[in-house]
Amino acid sequence: MMARRAAARRRRGGGIPLALALVRGPLARTGEGAAAAAGVALIALLAAVDLAIGKSAVLIPLLVVGPLAAAVRASARLTAAVAALALAVAIVLGPFNGVPFTGAPSGVGSRSPVPP
Repeated sequence: MMARRAAARRRRGGGIPLALALVRGPLARTGEGAAAAAGVALIALLAAVDLAIGKSAVLIPLLVVGPLAAAVRASARLTAAVAALALAVAIVLGPFNGVPFTGAPSGVGSRSPVPP
């Protein structure tokens, strides 16, 4: 009788209950390095496209796609690293798109008088 229980326990995934053994499979962090690499690749691609098109369109808000792609499979630490990279790239791309560091759009807060 004890041998049957031990065999059933091994089939379930050790000493954890069957319900947890079934849930653990899909939630396992497999391929987290690949997910983080995909996020970095998306950031690099968007940065290159943004530099190529110049000031005609600002693609900086789309840099959030990189951390979102990493968050699908990567750990929180890797996702935070991809997000930090996206933030750094956004700061670097700002002057190329005519976005000032103050956070205000161009022309807002200028010292020119407002017509009545």
